[in-house]
Amino acid sequence: IKLEFYKRLMKTINLIMLFVSLFLQEKLQTFAFLVFVVVCTLGSIFLCLVLPETKNKTFMDISQSFAKINKIPIPPSGQEMELVLSVKPDMNGKAPDAAKMESSF
Repeated sequence: IKLEFYKRLMKTINLIMLFVSLFLQEKLQTFAFLVFVVVCTLGSIFLCLVLPETKNKTFMDISQSFAKINKIPIPPSGQEMELVLSVKPDMNGKAPDAAKMESSF
């Protein structure tokens, strides 16, 4: 039931976006791309301000950064990696219980 709801919702959103984009293109003509520029600029600013830097950081450092952002208690050191390393893949190479591998973020 939920899947059908989401399918209808996405179709409705797509239809609304089609009409909005046609209206914008008609009204703004050659400047219609400015809407896209504004959305991309705002998205870039949001990403730069909200997401932490992950370059040269370990999984644990990144996990702790997201835990601080989301105000989740940071688990004791080593506990997350023990959970990740203790799970053995099945015949298909997938973890049998992905819930055990969830991180603090």
